Amino acid sequence: MSQGSMSRGGLVPSRPISLAKKIKRDSERPLILSALRGGLIGMGVSLALGLVLITVATVAAYANPDPTSLIPSLSLVSLLISMFVCGFVTSKVVGEAPLTCGITSGGMITLLTVAVGIILFFIPSAGYGLGQAFALHLAAVAFSVLGAFAGGVKLAPKRKKHRFGK
Repeated sequence: MSQGSMSRGGLVPSRPISLAKKIKRDSERPLILSALRGGLIGMGVSLALGLVLITVATVAAYANPDPTSLIPSLSLVSLLISMFVCGFVTSKVVGEAPLTCGITSGGMITLLTVAVGIILFFIPSAGYGLGQAFALHLAAVAFSVLGAFAGGVKLAPKRKKHRFGK
């Protein structure tokens, strides 16, 4: 019985089959596929957070006597915070290459916002000129990269001091 032993009326292999060998882990996938997967997860978290931030910004703006003066700045802050979180989450999910994670996740959301703007409003960025829209999208990707670097930083654990005599 070199292949297995009899147990509970059946043949049981002598060594267990590891599912980890059959399933490709993230570390064995190409980096771009892991970054795209992490980018989708980060994008979902970022869109949910962006919805909450825009709702809070809307309530804050309409509590002001002149809400139109606050709407552009509050929406820009909401965008940049959600882009930072998108990069952070993507980097945490992938676990390596924060620059690739930040550019991938930031690029995915930027493409999504440009596509939605073109489909709904027939312009890539409502209320901004072409140069301002380009700078805004570039800043959004930059904040995603910053978030990815913040999420990818691994701090060294504190070393315990050994006390002699105890």
